[in-house]
Amino acid sequence: MLTIFLSHNHIDKPFARRLAECLKAHGVKVWLDEAEMQVGDSLLLKIESAIRECTYLGVILSPRSVSSPWVQREVNMALTEEIHGRRVKVLPLLQEKCNIPGFLVDKVYADFTVEFNSGLSVLLQRLESDLHEESYKQKRGYEILQSSYQDWVAFSKQDHHLLDRATLDLIVQHVSEPSLSMNLLEFLFASISFDYAADANSLSLERLRPWIGPGSSMLLDRLLEHPNPKVRIGSLTLFGLLGDHTVSDRLLRLVHEENNRDVKRTALRTASRLGIPLPDSLARELLGSDSDWVVQSYALRELSDMVACFFVSDGTEFATDIESMAREAGFHVVTLTTSPGSPEFSDFQEGLLSAYSMVAVIRGEHFAQYGNEEFYKQIRRFVIGGGTLFATSWVSWETKYHYEFAEVLPFQHIRDTYDEDVRVICNPTDESFSRHLLAESISYRTSMELLERKEGSTVLLEGRNSVPILGYRAFASGVCYYFNTCQHSCFSSMESPLRTNSELATAVGKLLTRIRVQALEHWKKG
Repeated sequence: MLTIFLSHNHIDKPFARRLAECLKAHGVKVWLDEAEMQVGDSLLLKIESAIRECTYLGVILSPRSVSSPWVQREVNMALTEEIHGRRVKVLPLLQEKCNIPGFLVDKVYADFTVEFNSGLSVLLQRLESDLHEESYKQKRGYEILQSSYQDWVAFSKQDHHLLDRATLDLIVQHVSEPSLSMNLLEFLFASISFDYAADANSLSLERLRPWIGPGSSMLLDRLLEHPNPKVRIGSLTLFGLLGDHTVSDRLLRLVHEENNRDVKRTALRTASRLGIPLPDSLARELLGSDSDWVVQSYALRELSDMVACFFVSDGTEFATDIESMAREAGFHVVTLTTSPGSPEFSDFQEGLLSAYSMVAVIRGEHFAQYGNEEFYKQIRRFVIGGGTLFATSWVSWETKYHYEFAEVLPFQHIRDTYDEDVRVICNPTDESFSRHLLAESISYRTSMELLERKEGSTVLLEGRNSVPILGYRAFASGVCYYFNTCQHSCFSSMESPLRTNSELATAVGKLLTRIRVQALEHWKKG
């Protein structure tokens, strides 16, 4: 904040008071001895302190003041500060014509001798011009940081006393103190973490790095003790973006101890971003003790001896049956039961699927064409990289407008039609593996899409009019299997098709076993 010390002779007090009131009305803080001195204060010490704390010393010049020893002392103090490069600047304010002291002759002065308002205007222009100087902005930013920190501490470190985004931007841009105290750093980074938790990429990271220095681990310790998970999440994200590898031990300890799901996920994501591997013992502990699919995915990435399946379930008995078959085939199964469009799909984390050999997406009871775009983008990359996708009815429908992903599927829709709650006749085709799955035709009750084979795809089982029921398509380095069957009926309850026909269940189990064997062969080659 702009502050000015008005140095004057006591006889010129009326002029000093008038000027002080005008300056206050324009937002300038004024130090006037009669207002600031209290009984018992040392006059000299108080004035010295005030001069050092103020931005300007305004010397009210008159025949009386230029001969006043007190005014001369105050000006000498301020000039000493100015000469030594400190922030105080001396401004001559000519109240009456007089002989201007030699040490002030070279300074531009505000002339009040002709008209008060004219002199005031010149003075205000001078003060306001300094507001645009970087040195002032730096000083003011530091003052705001200190003052706000004191309020935060005084009111029990409540979150609503953290810095808002506009103030943070000002401080990050202009404060250039080479070393902030750990307390100020904690306050500053807690504010950043709280406000930028979901938007940390927009920060000017290069402005933050010099502040962290060798105390980064201690700073992160403090931030991770904050009771608000939002601050803990934001601080982890921030340290990941800053690329600070010195916090690796603290991150791994947090992964082991943290109970909040989102904080733990962020700690794992940060460790991954920094290239910090999970120790084998910690990865196995997480796999056995934490049911969160994200945590399990990060753990599996470190355990190359596990052949795993990421199983996205619609919550039906049909999905549960396929999940059980995948386990029986030898997969370690990590299950996510959710409906499309949930946050789990919209914020699907890059690279998590690399932990798996197969992804199974079971649809029928829940499906939607929007809100799952990122999820299917990740699955497409997974297949291109050599992974296997096992999908069921309505995956084709809900990805109809995801044109790049639709290339992965072996079948395509015929006029967006489907058969709901019908009995189908399922026949093996002439493919050699088809007869291994089914020796003869079977029938079962289901709902299914009316699909047709794409060129280059293989049909293993088919229904009437050659509608494909089970088949696959090689795509890049991977493969997609499609099972055109689900458990869904809008008009009545439907039992899982795998529970009504044991031969169908056996066929699906054989297929999953084959996929597991192929995954093992791929792993041995890799």
